[in-house]
Amino acid sequence: MIFSERAVLVTKGSLTAPYIADFNNLNAYYLHSDLVHQGIPTNSIYGQVISVIPVTAAPGNLIVYQGQYENLFADCDNLIGSINGRSTFSFWLTTENNQVIDMNGEEYSFTLLFKWDTV
Repeated sequence: MIFSERAVLVTKGSLTAPYIADFNNLNAYYLHSDLVHQGIPTNSIYGQVISVIPVTAAPGNLIVYQGQYENLFADCDNLIGSINGRSTFSFWLTTENNQVIDMNGEEYSFTLLFKWDTV
């Protein structure tokens, strides 16, 4: 916490700092999926990441993010010619350190845009 030079030692009770402490060390959520084999590389490492969502909202507020580049995509070539065709896919959020985030029962939603070329 950040205290001014006028802060005093309190042995009983509480003390309120004149500034807000910045404990939020999460800068972005990484959205992963088994839909892709490798995904978008982050720091030259592939980990099935399909989007990096910056944290731009204050704690307790809703993050609304729309990708800025249409050409930022994750290749899904692993689905081409799949004989058994998949009907379900998994999605999960992690921190920048690849730690899975427990949303404590809170829901999140996202929309995916699929584009493909026909031969």
